[in-house]
Amino acid sequence: MYTQYTQFTGMDRENLYILKKEGLAVKDIAMRLGKHKASIYREIKRNTSRKLGYLPDRANEMAKKRKNRLEIKLNRYAKFKNYVIARLKEGWSPGMISGRAQYEAFPVVVSPESIYQFIYSAEGSKLGLYKYLRLARLKRGRKYGRKPRSVILDRVSIHDRPREVEDRNEFGHYEGDLVINQKSMSRNVSVILERKSRYVRIQKNETKHSVHVMQKIFNKLALLPPEARKSITFDNGKEFAKHAVLGIINIKTFFCDIYASWQKGGVENVNKMIRWFLPKNVPLKEVSDEQLQVIENRINNLPRKCLGFRTATEVFKAEIVALQT
Repeated sequence: MYTQYTQFTGMDRENLYILKKEGLAVKDIAMRLGKHKASIYREIKRNTSRKLGYLPDRANEMAKKRKNRLEIKLNRYAKFKNYVIARLKEGWSPGMISGRAQYEAFPVVVSPESIYQFIYSAEGSKLGLYKYLRLARLKRGRKYGRKPRSVILDRVSIHDRPREVEDRNEFGHYEGDLVINQKSMSRNVSVILERKSRYVRIQKNETKHSVHVMQKIFNKLALLPPEARKSITFDNGKEFAKHAVLGIINIKTFFCDIYASWQKGGVENVNKMIRWFLPKNVPLKEVSDEQLQVIENRINNLPRKCLGFRTATEVFKAEIVALQT
């Protein structure tokens, strides 16, 4: 039986070198050292020199350099570390922080992966930094998407969507979805995302009935110039069954394949942002329209990597101005 995970010490590496030289199998080495065999494989893979093979002193040096790369960026530069922590608390993702730092020409810049490593380091865990991530997981893990639901009759497939929509080269094409909280199964939040600018609009619905949901989406999009509302893509939820109403204002509707909500990945990504501000256990009846407006504004004013670290608000406003000139 192996013990709980602990980092390799110099003595561990000395013993690993000896046992490996004696020809023991990895599982036997793991039992001798009181570690999981996966830890032994990882140690050998990460700290083996291509020219010299696995040597304990060399392994210690390689491990130390790897650890220092993160410490040099964050622990040795208190100002930048405080910048990272402050932005996380404002709802920025590691990718946004890293990209914005480059955009603002910071003297010290780290990759998103380094920021994730800091978040899940001993110091980051002690500060509870993981709580500020979209998914707020105590440990890093795989991402699972939400499955779409029933099929819409008389739907137009996403595969018939024009190329300019797919490429995000043309302004005025949207993705739509609902966010539903555990304690508010009838109430929900509709989310509309403009694909090119990533500008999002959110609003609360008192019911999931399609007539109500689609009327609210209609009212929101109808306020825009005709050139700024050309199409919208939904999943196969029955709340979008009355999509034809959007045809009144010449908006074409398209639908994802069954069990393929990832095909409207932009709005799915925004849903995760909304979850960060609005956790599943918060009853929507306690959330005001003003609070939702604050959340919408915060999301739209986050720097986005896909926009060259401009904000969605900046890009959306520029597109509207361009339509008027």
